[in-house]
Amino acid sequence: MKELKNVYKSLNKNEKIGCLLFLVILITTQIASGSTGVAFIAGLLGFFYVTLVRKGSRLCYIFGGVQIALYIYISLSSRFYGDVMLNSFNLVMQPIGWYLWTKRDNNGTVKPKSLTKRNMTLIFIIWTASIGFYGIWLRTLGGNTPLIDAVTTCSSITAMLLSIQAYKEQWKFWLICNATSIVMWSLALTRGDNAAFPMICMWVAYFINSVVAYREWYKK
Repeated sequence: MKELKNVYKSLNKNEKIGCLLFLVILITTQIASGSTGVAFIAGLLGFFYVTLVRKGSRLCYIFGGVQIALYIYISLSSRFYGDVMLNSFNLVMQPIGWYLWTKRDNNGTVKPKSLTKRNMTLIFIIWTASIGFYGIWLRTLGGNTPLIDAVTTCSSITAMLLSIQAYKEQWKFWLICNATSIVMWSLALTRGDNAAFPMICMWVAYFINSVVAYREWYKK
């Protein structure tokens, strides 16, 4: 509880207003769409998760573990098989992230690290190739929006691996992941998927958080 209180105290006025606004929007979309309570809880926990990541708090991995388990269920129902496999991987990464961030804890937060240009270039090449191969495989499985699903999956895996090591370059890949996820769930909405409303709301909040986090971590 003390760590959560410290995170709350670190939020400025605009951030607190943004949190309240997100909650109002999430509740409104929940009522308007009639989506499941699971989608609502997943969206809410997801917002807490990315906010805690941005603030460098290890508690993000507790909220993240529960949120990811719920998101796997939702993605499976919507036939986003890439997202199911992706979040199964992310679920395993949560206790690993907790352990690594606890080791590097500095008064409740972690200090960002930076990749070399050479390593960043290598990661970008692997990321691009993975999208191509994974997209082809998802198409053979008959999944919805296989290419977008592949971009989301590969970007999220890359970002998660960088996140548990506290590399600031993670936010470049989170931005891509969040943007493509908004597109993916928007397409699901056009197909009449009721769970899409809170999911779009969640991913928009993720995207905004990534923009803010990108600035904050690079300033550090």
